[in-house]
Amino acid sequence: DVLMTAIGLSVAAIPEGLPAVVTIALALAIKRMSKRNAIIRYLPAVETLGSTSVICTDKTGTLTTGKMRVRDIFPTSGDAQRLIESCVLCSNASLSENGSSTGDPTEVALLYLAQEHQVDIKKLLDRYPRIYEWSFDSNRKRMSVAVKNNDGNVTIHCKGAPESILELCALDEKFRQETLARIQILSSQGKRLLAIASRNIIAFDSDHYKDFKSVERDLIFLGLVAMADPPREETIPAIKACQESGIKIVMITGDHPITAKAIAKELGILEEGKLDEVMTGVELEKLSPQELAEKVERVAVYARVSPEHKLKIIAAWQSRGNVVAMTGDGVNDAPAL
Repeated sequence: DVLMTAIGLSVAAIPEGLPAVVTIALALAIKRMSKRNAIIRYLPAVETLGSTSVICTDKTGTLTTGKMRVRDIFPTSGDAQRLIESCVLCSNASLSENGSSTGDPTEVALLYLAQEHQVDIKKLLDRYPRIYEWSFDSNRKRMSVAVKNNDGNVTIHCKGAPESILELCALDEKFRQETLARIQILSSQGKRLLAIASRNIIAFDSDHYKDFKSVERDLIFLGLVAMADPPREETIPAIKACQESGIKIVMITGDHPITAKAIAKELGILEEGKLDEVMTGVELEKLSPQELAEKVERVAVYARVSPEHKLKIIAAWQSRGNVVAMTGDGVNDAPAL
């Protein structure tokens, strides 16, 4: 009896059925997750996901609906028509006759603005055909296009982050300060701002194609466009549930820091005295990986960041022994994902 018991215990101590049991358990969990639109490629990732201590999240289209709409415009010298036409010409979005749209939500919002002001978008694009584009990138924080005028000359239309556009415009100091004050106020209200500018070029040659710096200078400031992107209904309770579970939420966005802070406050991301600081991409760039790791646990919002910055933020959290999850819906989130 003792011999048989010893053999039985030795066999029981090595549970050869465990891998099968674990696999079945994970497969059942995967099935439940798939019903909620979550698909896992690597089964053990479920266990890691359950240990998440920090979630870094993009804002536009992830925490918010991604359905941008223009709330107000501030044209220079009251010339709203010129501002709106420049918005349309410096856009890659499109609207169909049935009301559907394609393209970046921000650019779609600009086309809806044009429609509201009875601008015939198709006629405008036909009248000023595009001859070249300097695409938006996260370092310049702006995009520009060159269009041909009826007189054969070329006009450059440029749109982007206000601070990026203003530095390219020749403005008197009083107007510049007034504009900066307006940006400050609108940003604190959670509005997303775009600045619009243009420039006429008489002789447009091949040298202009090579370098955006040759065209993105001496611009005429046309005005500001203020937009709003409301939070998703499920965002605030989801953030609260994560925080109650001990998971920290970090928002990473390309928005102005004041706008980003206002939205983070509305969503409940800021935790007073713990995770309540805002850092810009420029500030982040000046920090070494070690310095960032020392500050990362106090920063809840990162604004005006590039894709490379997102990767650095995640690495800094991981260096502090955290399991980090990343969520986003844009190509600029790809390195971090």
